[in-house]
Order: sequence, then structure tokens, then C-alpha cells
Amino acid sequence: MNLYHFLPKEDRNYLAERCVDLGLDHRSFEGLTAENNKEWEFVFLWLKYKTMEKANLLVSNAIDRTEKVVATFKQFSQPFLEHDQDIVRVGNGIRDILFLYSHYWESGRTLTTEIDESLTSFVCEPAMKLVWSHLIYNAIQATNQTSGKIKVQVKRTEKNEIEISVFDNGVGISNQWKESIFHPFFTTKEKGEGIGLGLFISKEIVEKQGGRLQFVSHPGETIFRVYLPVA
Repeated sequence: MNLYHFLPKEDRNYLAERCVDLGLDHRSFEGLTAENNKEWEFVFLWLKYKTMEKANLLVSNAIDRTEKVVATFKQFSQPFLEHDQDIVRVGNGIRDILFLYSHYWESGRTLTTEIDESLTSFVCEPAMKLVWSHLIYNAIQATNQTSGKIKVQVKRTEKNEIEISVFDNGVGISNQWKESIFHPFFTTKEKGEGIGLGLFISKEIVEKQGGRLQFVSHPGETIFRVYLPVA
């Protein structure tokens, strides 16, 4: 900015910022004076072009990284889905996850379970445990530490399906978010608390098991329901 003091202040600021951002040395403009109007016009046009070029490259790289992250998480979340399925008791896997999060119940939240232990489904149990983990942990994060209430229910429906429900008494999901919660990287959590892949991955897993994942939500109550075929 001192070297080109004869330029208008706005142009000097822009020149300095672009040089720092693009890694340009002041010697790139050595010899240009206040009288070189056409040359300065070309310099600023060139800087704008290089800035756009860099922005496009950043966007392209970001898209590539996003695709790789999604692919990686999908692979991680679907361990042996196609060839490691077996008849399993659905309730057993859910209780394993509830035990994993037991310190949350000990700190004040209330947990209620209604689980039909006899119900079985032909699924990949490691993958389904990832689903139970996402749904239960989301319910934990949505509730207050001292007044939170969570209920997990496993029952047979009239359509001869297994219905797994996770209830919580949190604030609920805003109407403006309801159409987006299964989208990759969408999250309503604070920065650093989630990357928005849990529900996206869970839905993919459930559907590959021949089931479906649905939810209803209003202030004070949210229910996620997984439906699986009975084995």
C-alpha cells in the first residue's frame, strides 16, 4: 500500500488484499506509475480473473472432498450389508446401545423401554446397531440433562412388521428443517457437535435392509420410527 500510494485508497486496499490472497510479490507491478492508467486497468482485471479462478478451484475441490467423505461414511456405515445378514433379535442390539449410553441415564435423563424381546429380523446387525446409535444419541442431544425423557419401543404392527420407535421430549424439529434432515451434511447441532451424516446414513442402511425410516415431530415430542420385516 505504501509503494502504490498514488492509487485511490479503495484500489490500494484491493491490490494489497489480492496480493496477499494470491501470493503475489509487489515486484509483479514494478515500474508502474500513476500515469500508467491502461496498465493498472489490466492489472485489476487480471486480479479479478485470478480471484475467480481460485474461487472456482476451491469450490471444485470442496465438491470432490464432499463426495469422498460421503462415500467413505457410506462404506463405513454399511459393513458387509449384502453378505453378512442373519436372523437377529432386534431388541438385543438396541439394549447393547442403551448400555453404551448408560452414563446419560445416570446423570438425570429418564429412560423407558418397551421391547418385545421375541421379535427377529433378517438384517446386518452391526449396521443396524449404527442406526440405533444415531437415533438414540440424537434423542439424548435433543433433551435436557435433568428433565429429558427418552422412550424406546419395539413391537409388532398389524401389518406384521417390526416397529422400533425412539421418543424424546426435546424441543422438536422446526417445520423449516423437516424436509432437509435426511440430506447429507444437514445438521441443527452446534458447530463441532455433528457433521450431518447420521440420519442420512441411517436411512440408507434401513432401506437396504428392506425397511423404512420415518419421523414425526412437534414442540415437546419427536418420534423416529424404523420399520423392519419380521423374520
